Amino acid sequence: MELNERIKSLLKYAYNNCPYYRESFNLGLGCNYVFDDITYEDFLKIPLLTRNEVVINTSQIINKDLTAVDLKELIVTRTSGTISGYPLEIYWSLGDYVRSNTYSWEFRRRYYGILPRDKYVSFHTYSYFKNKIQKLQDIEYSQDRINLSFSALDITDEKWHIYVKEIYNFKPKWMFLAPHL
Repeated sequence: MELNERIKSLLKYAYNNCPYYRESFNLGLGCNYVFDDITYEDFLKIPLLTRNEVVINTSQIINKDLTAVDLKELIVTRTSGTISGYPLEIYWSLGDYVRSNTYSWEFRRRYYGILPRDKYVSFHTYSYFKNKIQKLQDIEYSQDRINLSFSALDITDEKWHIYVKEIYNFKPKWMFLAPHL
């Protein structure tokens, strides 16, 4: 079975631009593999990349072209952590982040009258920063004061009363919530 040209192109790009992929491909295929001639059987020798490997090796997986960009200019979003307990960090250029969210924001604007700069409330658990899990404060405001976030851990009746007062004073236009909250 022959691999199509798009897959070959993607493999070459990953090998040439991401140190982690280069090392992984070298383990499975040997050094300096010629991807123009890759067979399906060789493709199966490339080790599968697990979510935990991505979490642990993020700095080695980032495309080296992005290192020309000041990492402080990138937007970092994180997944919830799910099974592993560790969130996955996703690095976005501003343009890519905006494009990826355009449909969601258009839907929110059309059906709910919500805009990206509208104040909103959310709930958080932990923050994952530099390979360490950090517990956030019970009440966190975003730097731009658009988001008010509450701890979803160990919610008591007393905390709910505090949260409700804070929400009332903040006057958000919308809330971003998990169904269980």
